[in-house]
Amino acid sequence: MRDIESLIEIAQDNNKPLCGELRLGIIPTIAPFILPAVLPKIRKAFPELRLFLIEDQTQRIYERLMKGELDLLLLALPWEMRGVKQKVLYQDKFYLAYHQNTNRVDPKNYRFNRLETDSVLLLEDGHCLRDHALTACKIRKTQKVRRFGASSLLTLVEMVDADLGITFLPEMARDSSLLRNTQVRMHPLSDKSYRNIGLAWRKSSNRSKEFLLLGDFISDNR
Repeated sequence: MRDIESLIEIAQDNNKPLCGELRLGIIPTIAPFILPAVLPKIRKAFPELRLFLIEDQTQRIYERLMKGELDLLLLALPWEMRGVKQKVLYQDKFYLAYHQNTNRVDPKNYRFNRLETDSVLLLEDGHCLRDHALTACKIRKTQKVRRFGASSLLTLVEMVDADLGITFLPEMARDSSLLRNTQVRMHPLSDKSYRNIGLAWRKSSNRSKEFLLLGDFISDNR
């Protein structure tokens, strides 16, 4: 099946770029923030591209990529993957997110070691945003992280909106509808607190030039 796929890609290689079918896997902590802005521009710039989107957790879309069910991934890096090429598009900084009237933290004088036990809310295991937040925000004292994580970003924001704790959200969420009609506020952290947004595809794919072109387009139009 991989050989047949390669032959098809080679046959299409003489066509103009970004036309035909493209199956893109994307993670749920990126999709609602970047797709509304980027998709209409992609459709206008590449009208012959048939873009199919599959949203799921990183490990699952990676497995589907390696099975040949997906062509390209838009995800947060770093993430351990073998047999792929990667392109970092840009940095997505982490922000402290808190209820505007909370007594749990002073955002202007934030210090992680001053937080109370179980005061940090994160997504449940399996979401790369959890791992990236733990690493980028230098969270080492895990007793400060609540044992049970939220199942989605929406649930996480609702918990912060109820002042059940604080969390760390990516910059791309700052002006999104996710925070609309809530009392959740975001405050910048260190410049070293970020995740990378990037693309990944199989090393065996002959569409690298197309994927790099799409990556540049996303970076310029996000």
